[in-house]
Amino acid sequence: MNALIKKEIRLLLPSWSAALLLACAPLFWPPAVGTPLLLAWFGLGMVAVNSAGREFSLGTFLPLLAQPWPRARTWWTKVSILALAQLIVFSVFWALWFIRHAGHSRAASGDFFSQQLLLEGGLFFVLAAYSGGLWTTLLFRQMAPAILMTLLVPVALAVSVASLMDACSENTVGAVLFAVLGVYAIAGFWWARRLFLRAEDMAWTGGTVSLSVWPFSRDYSSSFAQSRRRRPIAALFWKELQLHQLTLVGVGALVLLHFVIILMRMAKHKSFTATVALECFWYLWLIMPVIIGCMSVAEERKLGVAEGQTCLPVSSRVQFTIKFLLAVFLGTLLGGVLPCLIEACAISLGSPNGTFGVISPWQWLPVASGALGLVIVAFFASTLARSFLQALAIAAVAIVGCVAFIVFISNPQTVFGITLWRHVLADVIGVPTMMIVLVWLAYRNFKEFHESRRLWRRNFLGLMAALAFVVLTSASLYNRIWENFTPMEPPHGAAQLTLSKPPHMRCDPRCNLTVLLSDGRAWLDNLVPAEFAFDDTPWSWVLNMMLHPLGGIRSLGPHQFIGGSNWVDVAASRLEAIGIRSDGSLWVVEPTSEAAGMSPEPAKIGDESNWQSVVGRWLPLSAVLLKTDGSLWGWGTNSWYDWHEGWPLHWPGLRAFKPHRLGANSDWTQIFSLGHIFYATKADGTVWTIAGSGLVPATNLDSTFSQTKWRSLVLIPECGFGVRDDGTLWVYDAMWIGNSHLIGHEMVQVGREMDWEATAAGFQRLVALKSDGSLWKWDALRTVPSNGSRWQSPSVIANTTPTRLGIHSDWVAVAKDWEGMISLAADGSLWYWPDERYFEDSSLLKISGRPQFLANIFAPVK
Repeated sequence: MNALIKKEIRLLLPSWSAALLLACAPLFWPPAVGTPLLLAWFGLGMVAVNSAGREFSLGTFLPLLAQPWPRARTWWTKVSILALAQLIVFSVFWALWFIRHAGHSRAASGDFFSQQLLLEGGLFFVLAAYSGGLWTTLLFRQMAPAILMTLLVPVALAVSVASLMDACSENTVGAVLFAVLGVYAIAGFWWARRLFLRAEDMAWTGGTVSLSVWPFSRDYSSSFAQSRRRRPIAALFWKELQLHQLTLVGVGALVLLHFVIILMRMAKHKSFTATVALECFWYLWLIMPVIIGCMSVAEERKLGVAEGQTCLPVSSRVQFTIKFLLAVFLGTLLGGVLPCLIEACAISLGSPNGTFGVISPWQWLPVASGALGLVIVAFFASTLARSFLQALAIAAVAIVGCVAFIVFISNPQTVFGITLWRHVLADVIGVPTMMIVLVWLAYRNFKEFHESRRLWRRNFLGLMAALAFVVLTSASLYNRIWENFTPMEPPHGAAQLTLSKPPHMRCDPRCNLTVLLSDGRAWLDNLVPAEFAFDDTPWSWVLNMMLHPLGGIRSLGPHQFIGGSNWVDVAASRLEAIGIRSDGSLWVVEPTSEAAGMSPEPAKIGDESNWQSVVGRWLPLSAVLLKTDGSLWGWGTNSWYDWHEGWPLHWPGLRAFKPHRLGANSDWTQIFSLGHIFYATKADGTVWTIAGSGLVPATNLDSTFSQTKWRSLVLIPECGFGVRDDGTLWVYDAMWIGNSHLIGHEMVQVGREMDWEATAAGFQRLVALKSDGSLWKWDALRTVPSNGSRWQSPSVIANTTPTRLGIHSDWVAVAKDWEGMISLAADGSLWYWPDERYFEDSSLLKISGRPQFLANIFAPVK
């Protein structure tokens, strides 16, 4: 191969590799063309600048001109290799975008015509970047303004054409825009060729050249005085500002162009191309943190002044701190805060940007954070490179790597069946850790710049160690590794309850818990999910989420026995409780105040003494009662009151209503509820749905259900579970149809044991209590068919092997909660078992499989 061709390939290979990586953006970006095309375009511009820019950076431009062959041959070799490199990059991007786009519908990926137009127009932007990278580099011979002008000029041309031709059709605007970019590419190529063929590189003979001084610097004002202690630090500070002075000049041009864009937006353009170009212009500001970060260290090494700084009377730590903090400040300010300030001015001028909407500090934070991340990554890349262009290529690869890292830690990860983490836990740990590691490695690279092999080995091992730390730490926290070193469950106290006379425990969908003991005492508690139990302070919310991450319930109190010891049925809510005594009288317990909670002393309702059972519903607030004469009664209202956090604001209380009879029949034998729906069973075995003030037959209900003597029965929207009087456990098929709950005819026995006492079921967990006091569970019983999520079929549940829940064998009652289970121990303690799979898609940490103590029903009221 020709030596000149080999030299060009080696010259472009680093930046071309980085551009090829950026061209793969459609693989990990949503199926839209805008942002991936901008990334690919930036990579192509970087390659174009490298063609001549690295000649200047490496000092090989003068020897190249002195070669013993015509300059035209060198020129055509250089531009041919560059054209081939850019064609390969754009072809890869085009192919990957079409592969990704093929799997998405038109609605999912936006307007296809607009994206197709933009994608085809990308070819003309590639040509513009191709010629722009050549003429800007040969003209400025400074890489920062060259890359900035390479990207800015095509954008300015596109915005101008789209704005001036707003009234024309998209096809016309596209054709004219492509023509303008084509003319620009041809003109830029011709000018670059002229600059190359007529280039001269010789010693300056026009006198002494001095760079412009900054206001308030020592050279600017002779009256400026400092103590000797601060003079080196001040010199370093002004030196850093002077290093970025050409970049700051480019910022001034970008500010002026941005305000011109704002004035153009005030015209309310109808053209899609104009709207996209004007509203997406602010993305160019994100180039500034990359340029500033890449200039910080690499440019000084290219100028040959980096080694001389070691002789300054200032430690390397102080020099690095000044350099790093100034780069972070300028990068965050110019790449994040300044565009937000300009867009805020645009809103005040009546020209809002659809991307920002209303500018607020909460919207500034993501942009500023993104700029901060870009400048840190670019600064790290600068410490690895020997020139600005080399740092730019490394920064492109590092930024893509950081994005891939964030995507990796942002998604749930499972290895060998073990979930490492979910949601933001790894982000909270990984992003700060990686930023700290990048800064530490940048400091080591700045302080000890070794040969390439040793330098890259140190950085690779540092990054791998950081990745391993993030993975291990996130996995350990998420899986609560510390629980392996603590007891499974605390010991229980002396037994005060037995399964020979088991209590009846009930928990409704609003977490209102009642415990009815065999001696007629009734204990009430009002529970609330843990995520709603925090106060109004932000720090309390954060601590609550960390300690109880969307798992568990807490008591709102007061948890206590209500007056009397002859209760036969009780239903309760946070607002009030309904009870029936052994003499058939009806009672209600209402709160005395929000702070005091329910009064322990009940109030009698009416003089009747033939009430038998009650079930309550709290959305809306109402109840259904059954009398001993077989009549059915409703109490409360079907109206909805003003609600706040799940509770009515102006609830008058059940005593404001009178019980009213439902229907004329007197052959009702049983009432029960399924969530917020009431059901009643007749003596003939038929089951009816109670809708409002009427009764509707619940057709297709299995007659076996109502005729069977159940020791324990629980119904949820998709399944029914029950323990018969003979101790066998059964499961029913169930489903929702309209407003009726239909239980299918399939009823399957679970196992062959005949020593079950009670059962409960929640989101996707079945729990049953055996006569020996042990708890058993069936997990992961929910499937996701095409028509929605539901429980497995009864035959699947029946053939699933249960596992032991906990280590104790003194449980006497169990009740369901939609998010978990509540069990009552013989010592009177109540324990909550959260369903891990209910919270696995929303919890910060994995929900603990260990029970949470709620209260002890025999504990004194505080």
